[in-house]
Amino acid sequence: MGADDHDYCVRTLKSDLRSKSTDLHGLATLATRLAISHAMSTESKIEELMDLESDPKIKEGYNACLDVYNDAIDQLQDALDNLNSKLYFGGMKLLKSSLIGVESCEEALKDVKSSPLMMEDKDYQRLANIAYHITASVE
Repeated sequence: MGADDHDYCVRTLKSDLRSKSTDLHGLATLATRLAISHAMSTESKIEELMDLESDPKIKEGYNACLDVYNDAIDQLQDALDNLNSKLYFGGMKLLKSSLIGVESCEEALKDVKSSPLMMEDKDYQRLANIAYHITASVE
């Protein structure tokens, strides 16, 4: 993690007051919940963009991103279940695989001049990486 990522991590975790009085396990679950929340809001944004789009090729790209985020949310929720059961290795695998899919969202939108999801994708990757690295620290 670079300095920017470290600052983002600290700032993000401090935004939730529970982070001040919890252990690494609590931080891992908190970070995973933040990633879930972000993925869900990104999913809503994609649905809004799809409704506004008339170009079938771009709509197809949004649909691919929607599938990616649906899968990511499922994987994150399964990761959270693993963390709650203290199955950290399983949680790490799910967190890592949730990252792989989201990278393909930008590829699906390559026909869009400036992807309206670029910032959301980047923030999601940062949040899921935070959850992954904290979980790895617990393990």
